[in-house]
Amino acid sequence: WTEFLDAKRVAAPGAFEAFQSFLTRKYDGIRMDLIVASDDEAAAFLLEHRLAAFGDVPVVFCGVSDEKLLRQLPRTTFTGVKENFDTERLVRFAAGVFPGTELMVVVTDHSANGAGVKKAFGAMQRRFEFLDGAEVPFEQILERLRQLPPRSVVIASMFTHDNLGSYMPARESSRRIAEASTAPVFSPNTSELGQGYLAGNANGGFQHGEMTGQIALRVLKGEAPASIPIASDGPAEPVVDHAAMVRWGLREFDLPAGATVVNRPR
Repeated sequence: WTEFLDAKRVAAPGAFEAFQSFLTRKYDGIRMDLIVASDDEAAAFLLEHRLAAFGDVPVVFCGVSDEKLLRQLPRTTFTGVKENFDTERLVRFAAGVFPGTELMVVVTDHSANGAGVKKAFGAMQRRFEFLDGAEVPFEQILERLRQLPPRSVVIASMFTHDNLGSYMPARESSRRIAEASTAPVFSPNTSELGQGYLAGNANGGFQHGEMTGQIALRVLKGEAPASIPIASDGPAEPVVDHAAMVRWGLREFDLPAGATVVNRPR
């Protein structure tokens, strides 16, 4: 069975409790052999409500990037694949594409994912200007992006909620961020490319899923989750959108080694 928390879109107080109540009734009397959790919110839900909803069932997670959450997951029953946004590599890549950069702006939303991305950048030995959707409305962030000085670059994580609580599809927010910004925009992942962003890290979603499936099979065959180390989806190679590359006056030989260019015109 596949169940969707839809927590990226709806993050109302009490949602986890309501979902637990629903699942407890739906699967009453059914013994699960394994649960696969996709993304931070699903793992957080199972950390808090797994026993009440499903009993003592092993969990294999994927797409989890929050370091604090990863430390809280009990290894006796949880294992899986950590999502690696590789923020330091992205910063080096952006600085390599635009070596004269004087200001790096980081845009994050009001979500667990946004908080994790902000924390990752905050831990780096580099000064950033943060436009945090947990603190200011989306429209105010756009207004700041319209006023960026020359020699700026923007790194924007997936944006779905601001401090007003309103939801917007990530592709819509990405398009509006790219249109508003007077500087090129980079992303910690490639899912937002095609909306005007210049480049992103290729998180390898297909490979990530394969790794998760292989771990799930090991657990189903009898291996204890605690005996299976938490894996990482590996280095995230940069991917550059051709249309945005043309917009910012870049040529392929301007890109650092290892970059992949996508969406070339036919």
